[in-house]
Amino acid sequence: MFNECVVDEILNWIENNLESDLSLEAVAGKAGYSKWHFQRIFKQQTGYTLANYVRARRLSCAAIALRLLPLNLMHLSMKYRFDSQQTFCRAFKQHFGITPSGYRKKSGWQPGGFVLPKRYAGKLHSSVEMTTLPEKVLTGTSNVYQAASDTWNMNLPKLRKYYWQPFLQRLTALPEAVYAIHGVSKSAGDTFSMYYATLAEAHCLKNTMPQDIVYTPGHAHYLKIIFTGDFSDIDFQDITYDIYNNILPELNIIRHPEHPDTEEYIFQENITELNPENPKLAVRVINYYIPVMTDAAGW
Repeated sequence: MFNECVVDEILNWIENNLESDLSLEAVAGKAGYSKWHFQRIFKQQTGYTLANYVRARRLSCAAIALRLLPLNLMHLSMKYRFDSQQTFCRAFKQHFGITPSGYRKKSGWQPGGFVLPKRYAGKLHSSVEMTTLPEKVLTGTSNVYQAASDTWNMNLPKLRKYYWQPFLQRLTALPEAVYAIHGVSKSAGDTFSMYYATLAEAHCLKNTMPQDIVYTPGHAHYLKIIFTGDFSDIDFQDITYDIYNNILPELNIIRHPEHPDTEEYIFQENITELNPENPKLAVRVINYYIPVMTDAAGW
């Protein structure tokens, strides 16, 4: 357990320093271990050597930037500490099986080779099925925040709490489910704008607000990932990481680029109100919907 905590702290530190020196000597020194001992516990906990993990994370951040930002290859090579553009392109193709230019031009997004920060969501059970979203008209608040290719995920757990708390207070009664959608709205330079909208059926809300949006799910096929278990100690970000790190690569599915991911939180049947300090206690099922290109998926 102690080793898990040490590695978890180092993983968070790595995320904040992907553009810095992350040699084994530097990281082991940060952890307070010898290089040999740190390498051993790091691989035991993550399945990666430190060098392979850091390279995979840097290449994954570069992949996000290629899809979302108008950055040239030389800029990305320098940003993620490759010796040259040629070295970066060679490493990228070796990791993803496609050149950076080819990756940027692809019509869909296939997460094979993509590595998000290692996190632990071991308490949950998941199952998957192909489906379409119910034809519901949802209303709620869309929130926009700025992000970069290597830090887009760092503040989202805090932002989720900040966005959900006022929205949940608007509920007239506890509905069967509430929803969230999220995606990219626009990009410029080294950053892009992300949106995260909290939603419910209109009759469940006390009042309407000028910034409210109306959302109807698009006509698309979705991979539905069903999570059950004890959510009380789970960071919902871990669920996203589990999906994109493990579930999607195993299924070899290509994500559709024109629709947002949708989260559906289904509440316990015997609960009539939420605990404002920990609303996760009321959740019994999380359905996570990812739009997919079914022809490529082979479903």
